[in-house]
Amino acid sequence: MDQLCEKIGVRPTGSTKNKEAVDYAFEVLQKCGFQVYAQEFDCIDWLNFGALLLVDDQKVQVEPAEYSLPCDIQAEFICIDTVEVLQKVELSDKIAVIYGELCKEPLMPKNFEFYNPEEHKQIIALLEEKHPQAIIVASPHKEHIIQDGDFNIPCAVICADRLDIFLQSNRRKAKLTINTERIPVKAHNVIATYGSGCRDKICFSAHIDTKPTTPGALDNASGVSVLLALAETLTHSDYPFQIEIAILNGEKTTTLLPEKPHIWQGSPRNICWLLM
Repeated sequence: MDQLCEKIGVRPTGSTKNKEAVDYAFEVLQKCGFQVYAQEFDCIDWLNFGALLLVDDQKVQVEPAEYSLPCDIQAEFICIDTVEVLQKVELSDKIAVIYGELCKEPLMPKNFEFYNPEEHKQIIALLEEKHPQAIIVASPHKEHIIQDGDFNIPCAVICADRLDIFLQSNRRKAKLTINTERIPVKAHNVIATYGSGCRDKICFSAHIDTKPTTPGALDNASGVSVLLALAETLTHSDYPFQIEIAILNGEKTTTLLPEKPHIWQGSPRNICWLLM
């Protein structure tokens, strides 16, 4: 935990810190006697240089939504609080300011397959169909409602208590600059096995990446740490099955699901999969 959270720290998929964490897990598992390989996949690294928002020439504190594309625009804005309003409004060449019902919880990335409520998919689909120049999310405590590397409308976040600046505006004009960059890079899953020649296996897995803003102690350095400690104890006995430890990457990325290449590869066998 100290190595992952304190010494390495924030480690979003594709970043230098992420590679450092992957290399650390690889080395520990190798020293424990596991056969280890790094499974490479394509992803994005996201660089955040901040944002600027002016409403009626008044500066409003703002930050880019995680994985947002950059922009530098000045346009009329429209405030939208429900799906019904979003369905009716015309947003072409405008800035959409979303709040209320639309921001009650973070929306799942549009290509996230394991859990994606219909309501979330509807909101994302409507925003893409209306295609505003940018989106400003007014959410409690600046919670990032849209965090999606596959979502290609620039998006920024303000605290909901600044919403009145928009609702009471006479000019209905805003200037938004988002200074971010998406960079195509490679990252790796770490797959470690102990024992061979067995049709059955038990797989223990956890993810090593974090969001761009947190060292991820609970989510999920704790799980990775348990697996690395477990590896130290498992290689002292023989088992009638293969043991696999999968340190997966990209659970917090949004452009694809890097876990999937590992989950579905290999010959058919009976698998017991334990998630940490």
